Amino acid sequence: REIVSADAGAGAQRTDRTRFLAAHAQLALAEPAREAFRAVRLTAPLKQSLATKKRALDAAVGAYKQVASYNVAATTTAATFETAELYRLLAQDLLASERPKQLNAEEREQYDALLEEQAFPLEEQAIQVHEINAQRSRDGLYDDSVRKSFAALAALKPARYGKSEFSAGVLTTSGAAAQNPGLAADFARAVGLQQAGRTSDAELEFKQVDLQYGGVAEAGINVGLIARQAGRLDEAA
Repeated sequence: REIVSADAGAGAQRTDRTRFLAAHAQLALAEPAREAFRAVRLTAPLKQSLATKKRALDAAVGAYKQVASYNVAATTTAATFETAELYRLLAQDLLASERPKQLNAEEREQYDALLEEQAFPLEEQAIQVHEINAQRSRDGLYDDSVRKSFAALAALKPARYGKSEFSAGVLTTSGAAAQNPGLAADFARAVGLQQAGRTSDAELEFKQVDLQYGGVAEAGINVGLIARQAGRLDEAA
């Protein structure tokens, strides 16, 4: 608190270094609010305990907003990650909350459906905040908190973020080559060049195959793979 206060009152003597230190201090000061939120259990009757939980949520979110206000990269990504996790945890806790004991099977099913309706927008909010962090990677910011946001998104939205990339050099066979001996020979020669480490020659050969035989899918794909391996991502795309 003294560090935060000193930076706030520094006036013209405030520097990037004092702001950096204050941001990290504020991040530490946000932890008790986060832990207080986590400690609130959602028990029956839900209305009462949920109100307490939401007040704790507002306090924790407010604390992390203060961290982000310093515009220090490392603490901003950490605050963003923690904020997203607050929403994710509230959605999770809602679904796991204590059910009223007097519900019959049909009422329990309806109650569960209502909880899911309340949890869904919270989970969507968590995704949106994590995506803010993930998008920072486009600007070259890829620290531990950004990585953790990507990991969280892989669990929350696996269809988009849970994919695993697979690449095995280049494609070594072509379906069209089975019907064209000349194509088969030229394609095999390009593959041989690639496997021999003559990547530039292989790239030219694949381009030639693609042009000469009127668009060979595997040759075009290999040109893209080689460009990607060389870091020419726009060309690869």
